[in-house]
Amino acid sequence: MIGWFDLVALQEIKENFGPLFDVMDLLGKRFRVVFSDVAGNNERMAFVYNADRVSLLEEVGELAFPVRDLEHVAIEGIRQRFEGFDRPPYIATFRCGRICLTFINVHLYFGSAGKSGMDRRSLETYAVARYAALRRKAKFGFTRELVALGDFNMPKAGRQRSDLQGADEPGAQGTGA
Repeated sequence: MIGWFDLVALQEIKENFGPLFDVMDLLGKRFRVVFSDVAGNNERMAFVYNADRVSLLEEVGELAFPVRDLEHVAIEGIRQRFEGFDRPPYIATFRCGRICLTFINVHLYFGSAGKSGMDRRSLETYAVARYAALRRKAKFGFTRELVALGDFNMPKAGRQRSDLQGADEPGAQGTGA
C-alpha cells in the first residue's frame, strides 16, 4: 500500500531496521527513506518517498522548543506545564514540481485517558500547531506550507476539545506571542 503514495509518514520504527529495509526492498529503487534518531519508547519516525516524483530538500530535523519558549505553549484551563516532547516530531521538507512542503511527522504522548494524559496530549498538539503557525509567518521560513500528520493520540471524532480551537494562531490560547 505504501507504493500507492508519493510520500508516507511512518511512526513506531523500533531499533531493528530489518522490517523497514524489507519494506524498502519491496518498494524498489525509486523509493527512499529518511528517518529520525531514536526517542521515547525507543521509537523513530520516518518518511518514505518516491524519489522519481518527490525530492528531499535541505531542512530535516526534529521539532524542539528552546527552554525560554516552553512557557508560551500553554492552554487556558490546563495547569500542567509543557516540558517538551518524549518523541519529538520529525520534520522534513520536500519538493513536488514547484511546490515545497514541510511535513511534521508526529507521534504524540500516549499515556492515560485521564485528565493529566489528555492535558499533556493537548499541550503537545498545541505545540505542533504553534510551531507551524510561527514558521508559516516567519520572515525567513524555509517554506510557508506546513503539514502536520501522524499519530496525535487524540480521542476519536465526536469528543470535541474546545480548548484547542484557535491553536493555529500564536497567542490565541497561549500565554504569549
